[in-house]
Amino acid sequence: MKFERFRTRENWLRARKTAIGASESATILGQGYANSSPLTVWDGKVNPTQDNGEEEPLRFWIGSEMEPVLRKIFEKVTGKPVLVPHAGYLTLYRDQEFNWLSATPDGLTDDASAVVELKDVGIHNRAEWEGDNVPLKYQIQVQHQLRVLDLQVGYLMALVGRDAVIRRVERNDDFLAAMLDVLRRFWAHVKNQTPPPIDGSAATTRALIRLHPDDSGEAVAIPEELGGMCAQLEHAKNEKKRIDLEIREAENQIRAAIGDASYGVTHDGRCYSWKTQTRKEFVVKASKTRVLRAVKALPKGLQLSDRV
Repeated sequence: MKFERFRTRENWLRARKTAIGASESATILGQGYANSSPLTVWDGKVNPTQDNGEEEPLRFWIGSEMEPVLRKIFEKVTGKPVLVPHAGYLTLYRDQEFNWLSATPDGLTDDASAVVELKDVGIHNRAEWEGDNVPLKYQIQVQHQLRVLDLQVGYLMALVGRDAVIRRVERNDDFLAAMLDVLRRFWAHVKNQTPPPIDGSAATTRALIRLHPDDSGEAVAIPEELGGMCAQLEHAKNEKKRIDLEIREAENQIRAAIGDASYGVTHDGRCYSWKTQTRKEFVVKASKTRVLRAVKALPKGLQLSDRV
């Protein structure tokens, strides 16, 4: 089993940029956290000095402080002692076959036969864990770790409020084969320094603004294959205007029906409130960003650049 040990978080993060980690696999497969997308992962690999949405120091510190507590809860509930690999270090394991796959599990069972992954997910996510449910992004993380560490079983524990939810995850080689096909294609984008396909996530929007913070004043030709996408965008915007108008009209009809009351109830039991709220004053700091708009034509005298 190949591994690297690091005394500092900074060095560990630097090493993570040379491989795809378990949580990044979930993102690349479209099941990542809200602040991540395939483009943000790619950006972090090809721009090694870019922080690129890694955990903030405070969040990392909170996670580090919570990890021993979660470990003790897991041990109490399951009776299985948890081994912390290479205690005192941050450890990065690398896949024996693919050096660009890595993992840093929260722990292993004391006989090193199973991965232990620990999550403090918050009470608002309780529905994701009801019955036998396991959020897909966490299943992907554990499967990734099982591949890298060449193990067959993992345990996933989530602290949901004050309830400890524990799931046993069996290695699924069919899933791993499909996952590796996607990850190989993604890693080719990293090696070639060409962006992966662009998606519609807010994280990708932020990454594009970060990658291209200022405009040059030039005009470039949009690739022909995006012509249909541009038409689709205009159609979607027109539909949104129509739908927004329908929503405002319906809301105004309901406001008029409620009048000076606080609540209104329909004949079929739908209930609406229209209550007074006071917002505190706040000042927005000056900032700059780029805004995408459809325009009728290029400014007079501006010619298309040869740059694509």
